[in-house]
Amino acid sequence: MLPFIFMEFFRSFISIGGMLILISTVNWIFLLFAVVFFSILFGVRMMYMPTGRTLKRLEAMTRSPLIGHLNASVEGLTTIRAYKAEEILRDEFDKHQDLANSSYYMMMTTKRAFGFIMDFMGSMFILFIILVLLFVDTQTSVGNVGLALTQVFMLTGYLQWAVRQWADLENCMTSVERVLEYTDVTQEDRKGGSLNDWPSKGSIKYENVSLSYNSDRKVLRNVCFTVNPMEKIGIVGRTGAGKSSIISTLFRLYECDGRILIDDVDIRTVSINFLRKSISIIPQDPIIFEGTIRNNLDPYKIYTDKEIWHVLEKVRIKDLIPTLDDQILSLNLSTGQKQLLSLARAIIRRNKIVVLDEATANMDEQAEELVHELIEENFLDCTVVMIAHRLSTIMHCDKVMVMDNGRVVEYDTPKNLLENKDSLFYSMTQQANMNS
Repeated sequence: MLPFIFMEFFRSFISIGGMLILISTVNWIFLLFAVVFFSILFGVRMMYMPTGRTLKRLEAMTRSPLIGHLNASVEGLTTIRAYKAEEILRDEFDKHQDLANSSYYMMMTTKRAFGFIMDFMGSMFILFIILVLLFVDTQTSVGNVGLALTQVFMLTGYLQWAVRQWADLENCMTSVERVLEYTDVTQEDRKGGSLNDWPSKGSIKYENVSLSYNSDRKVLRNVCFTVNPMEKIGIVGRTGAGKSSIISTLFRLYECDGRILIDDVDIRTVSINFLRKSISIIPQDPIIFEGTIRNNLDPYKIYTDKEIWHVLEKVRIKDLIPTLDDQILSLNLSTGQKQLLSLARAIIRRNKIVVLDEATANMDEQAEELVHELIEENFLDCTVVMIAHRLSTIMHCDKVMVMDNGRVVEYDTPKNLLENKDSLFYSMTQQANMNS
């Protein structure tokens, strides 16, 4: 839309220039009248633009939630029907639609009013030129009168069209304005180097780490803990306790206060790209890329086909894949199978630190047991950090970290925490109806 308006705007002004030259050959006074007419149109445009620009911005802002709600509803259609929430979603959609239509209607109304005023001014200009030719400049030949009137009619239309396109061009620049907002986003500091064979042990140490997403509230408060090489630790806590924030700081998704050391190296001293390549993560929702199985497991073309098939066999999905060059979307893998594919991606990387962010939350008990079995088999010499809501998931860990209000309130073996009847972990297990 924007390139078309831009092209029409310049094409109109080039045509207007040619018409003004033709009209001035009949009577140069008409050129002065055209300049006055254009000045009036420009003044009308200046009065319209603040309102038009604001309404265009408002229309774009109210349209985005409508489209987002529609996309979310389509993606979650099965869940909506399962919980019989159609009426709730329909009411929410109607509210978004009413708001979007209201702003769109106001934008179109002001645009039509602006167009009507432009048409009225154009008609007055044509009438004025005709009156001049009839009663003032009576000596002009019939041919020149015809030429002048023809060009005036065309000039009026082109002037109106050019001014409208000019206004639309500025209104559409609100879209560019929204894109330019991303240029003001603080860029990640990608300075730093890389290290050979790092991390080689997999130790993690947090020293007085604090994090706040805004200045009002800290989500992590002076967090201190140490994970020894090859330890398996589970992180638990209520919603908002700071579990996921621990992972965010480990991957440097947010800059924090304090120090985070991996194998006694401050992670700020290495580049972000190198740091994130050196740590494997298996998220709650499996990340699957469009393309082939090979590209999903080995996007950098590092491993051989034999190694890829071997890791697929380890995670028990080799029989589901005919060839490595098959498109992954054509296989119709279930959520659990996609999660196993994510696990295969972590296994083949052979990183010393592996993070599981509620990786088994969407799995049944049988699939969860399989994942734990695969973790024990393939990550024996790795440090594993596991975030979980289901406490049964982390009972096999070497240590359990209990988070509360951004602090590490307990950090010990599951056995010791369960033996302490006053511990927060013990109360959480009781609430979950688990027996020690």
